[in-house]
Amino acid sequence: RADLTTFAAYLTAAKVAAPTADQLQSEPNAWAGVTWGLVAGFVQWMLGQGLALTSVNRKLSTVKVYAALAAQAGVVPGADLTLIKTVKGY
Repeated sequence: RADLTTFAAYLTAAKVAAPTADQLQSEPNAWAGVTWGLVAGFVQWMLGQGLALTSVNRKLSTVKVYAALAAQAGVVPGADLTLIKTVKGY
C-alpha cells in the first residue's frame, strides 16, 4: 500500500490524475491513462525525491504488477502494458 501511496503522490504532483492509494489498489479504472511515460517519469521523480535505489525498484515493481492487473481487467491496453514492463529500475 505504501508503494501505491507514493505512486498516487507522483500522479498528483504530475497533475495527470488524483487517484488515492486505496483506489489504485482496489479499482482497476484508477489505472486508466497510465502509460510508459508516466511510469518512467515515476522512476525519475522518486530518484529526485531522494529515495533509495532499493525503494525505487520495489515501488516500480509494485506499479508494474498493478498495471498488469489493470490490463487483465481491460483498463490498460496491452500495448501500453508491454511498454510499461520495459521501464527499468536501478
